[in-house]
Amino acid sequence: YGIKNFEMMESFVDGFKAINQSGAVRTIELLRHDGIDISIKQVTEVMTSSIITKRDIVQYMVRKGYATTTYEVYQNFIGIGNKAYVPVHKIPFEEVLTTIGECGGISIIAHPHSLLKDTDFDILIPYMKRYGLIGKETQTARDSLEERLFFSEIAKKFKLCETAGTDFHNITDGIMPGIEVEEDFLNEFHSYM
Repeated sequence: YGIKNFEMMESFVDGFKAINQSGAVRTIELLRHDGIDISIKQVTEVMTSSIITKRDIVQYMVRKGYATTTYEVYQNFIGIGNKAYVPVHKIPFEEVLTTIGECGGISIIAHPHSLLKDTDFDILIPYMKRYGLIGKETQTARDSLEERLFFSEIAKKFKLCETAGTDFHNITDGIMPGIEVEEDFLNEFHSYM
């Protein structure tokens, strides 16, 4: 949140996107080899950005009727264990946190449900804070009340800003954009901006 140097951040993200575009192109090749009616040209016709991503491939496959949801595309075609699986290149979080800070932003751990409850937060969070971690998403539409309370306690323990989100990507996922929070929660977040 709060990025101030957009040119620097855009350059960082563009480099990352170019690497992942090559993975998306490889995914298309593997799907085509497996008998799926798909090509780079067909996917570019449904693209929402200038660089092909797996999200564009998923959107194309749902439109063509190979699946009805994003989840089904990953489960049956491009997720781990499938013939068309191509790993996504991931940037080390140390580099991401440092870049966000250099761009004037505040970094947040998103998708709390992706961190298992057996994660050793006593080691992970202090380490990430050394690289500029400021907060943690503690409320999402995907999490139960018990999970929200668990992640809120983690944030409080390590004096992290708390954020909320829906993890909305597409209407077919069954999650709508927007999440309701208390005014105090929102005011606390704004104090970090």
